[in-house]
Amino acid sequence: MGNLKQMLFQQYASASREEAAREFQEKYEPKRGGRFHLGGITYEIGPVEVEGQALQFEISSKIPKEQLQDKMTREQYFEAVKKLAPVKGEHPVYLGMDDIVHKVGDREIKKRDYIRLKYRCAYGELYDEKAIVAEVQAIHDGKSDLRVPEIPGVQSLCGRLTLIRLKENMRCKIKKCMQGLIDANEKVRKQLK
Repeated sequence: MGNLKQMLFQQYASASREEAAREFQEKYEPKRGGRFHLGGITYEIGPVEVEGQALQFEISSKIPKEQLQDKMTREQYFEAVKKLAPVKGEHPVYLGMDDIVHKVGDREIKKRDYIRLKYRCAYGELYDEKAIVAEVQAIHDGKSDLRVPEIPGVQSLCGRLTLIRLKENMRCKIKKCMQGLIDANEKVRKQLK
């Protein structure tokens, strides 16, 4: 049963990642692969993965080397963004400057400098079991008109509501963390002018 739970959680968390990426692409300049572009910087939300009893995701932004010129080194830019990027209440389990290698086709490899943040969310951070039980009870008692859609393979109202809350909360967390990275990059870019 644990594997089914993990599969469903990953499926719904992945859907929330896709929704968040689509929202950013609609707001900013879209790029292939769920990425988007803003102010000369490419941003990306990595896939959601199950890690024990938690879900984890990565966000990244390209270091705008062409904008740095002689005003700041890549390392200085990274250190400046590193101080600003983590949003209050959200603590990355990893924050680093990495070379990410993207293979294009079978031949060409592109190497770019990125700022990467990895976040891990325990299941309990993404939904509140007591609140879900109370919502289910309110629905059964006729005190709530909340409509919970059918989900293939999930028979219980409690299970469906858990997946819906997990998806909503994961999307909000991804967006909040990505907005923090965008804001950090924008503040540091202003220092370059």
